[in-house]
Amino acid sequence: MYRIFSVGYFIDQYNWSKKAERGLYLAGCLSVIAAAFLNAHRTLVNGTAMNYFCNDSVTVFPCVFAAAVFLFFKKKVQVGNKESYKRFILKISHCTLGIYIIHPFWIDMLDKGGVLKNLSLWPVVPLLGLLIFIGSWLVVQLLKKIPYVGNWIV
Repeated sequence: MYRIFSVGYFIDQYNWSKKAERGLYLAGCLSVIAAAFLNAHRTLVNGTAMNYFCNDSVTVFPCVFAAAVFLFFKKKVQVGNKESYKRFILKISHCTLGIYIIHPFWIDMLDKGGVLKNLSLWPVVPLLGLLIFIGSWLVVQLLKKIPYVGNWIV
């Protein structure tokens, strides 16, 4: 997890050329594709759902993807000309630590419900990811409304 914070600092401080920026976006996209294919292969070999290559403590794929996403939002917020877009991104950014902490709860609930064990659902994984993100964000929003405690929890 600390390597992602270090990469975030580097991305924030580095003066990115258009070519380097596009290269990082391409690397981020390729890392997602590679992790998905490698996970699918490992799942087929083992006969059970595996998420080994998306684990940030094991492989570099999530780090590269996170770096590309960080750069994308850094550039969009700075260049963006719509004030509402900036407010939306800032509102989400104030909740990211809480979302990071809470999202395993939703994954566990889906796993215990048998949703993640059903391999025929793999095409809707991005939708599940979005639902997990939204659910986590909503929980953080609720926790922030608790006086005094809300600021300490999230």
